[in-house]
Amino acid sequence: MILSKTSCSRHILLFGLVLTGLLFPAKSHAITTWLLDANFSSTSNPPATGLGAAWSYRNLSGNLFSTFTGSLSSPLWSGVLLPSFNQNRWTDSATANDGFGIAQGSTNGTMSWPIGAPGGVAYDIRWTAPYTTTITVTADVWMMRTTTNVQTLDVNLGGVDQGIHNIPLTSGPSQAGGTPYTIATAYGASFLQGTAVTAGETLDFFVAPASTFSADFVGIDFRVDAADQTQTPPPTTPEPATMGFMVSGLGAIAFFLRRRKA
Repeated sequence: MILSKTSCSRHILLFGLVLTGLLFPAKSHAITTWLLDANFSSTSNPPATGLGAAWSYRNLSGNLFSTFTGSLSSPLWSGVLLPSFNQNRWTDSATANDGFGIAQGSTNGTMSWPIGAPGGVAYDIRWTAPYTTTITVTADVWMMRTTTNVQTLDVNLGGVDQGIHNIPLTSGPSQAGGTPYTIATAYGASFLQGTAVTAGETLDFFVAPASTFSADFVGIDFRVDAADQTQTPPPTTPEPATMGFMVSGLGAIAFFLRRRKA
């Protein structure tokens, strides 16, 4: 069968496209998402396996909370009508009766934020990059109630302080009619959007009392979207059969081009 010049050109174009796909495979754009509430663990700190292993729950000094406990022997604050605090939470043994630490909201607790959402008094939530990647972060915090007990939000990336902001007293969970205080409001719309991090680099969200006697419950949503390790696959050496196919294809293209010139 004799192919016309037009048909030859089409075959050459098709073969060129196939060859391009072999030589330059399309990059994957997989995204891995970490959600603090979905990854929260009540059995280990940091969680032992899975996506949760990137999180850890710490005190304001950066040390891991060591105790998961669920009771207080005295009310949280004088004048507050709470007979006891029975919300399971990560805390330090030395401060187990002071309400400090972080917990998940539940139907049998005393904290009024969405069920499953973590929160507490005076804590550091840390996310540690499991590999070198680019991250996009969304997060917000909210007060349990409107009081004069001002709390602060402080973000730390790779050991570098990004600035401290007072959490508005009017902020609250959206389910209760409040408006959470977002990191975009606090730090700007471009903050932690497409930020490069290296393996082992840390991202900390500190919630702290603005003064010694201003501690109050603060809830937190924290989400990290990261480009997967497969986004930029490492170059690979083609197998011998593939190399032979490529060489044959290049020879065929050269043959057809010589025929067209003749």
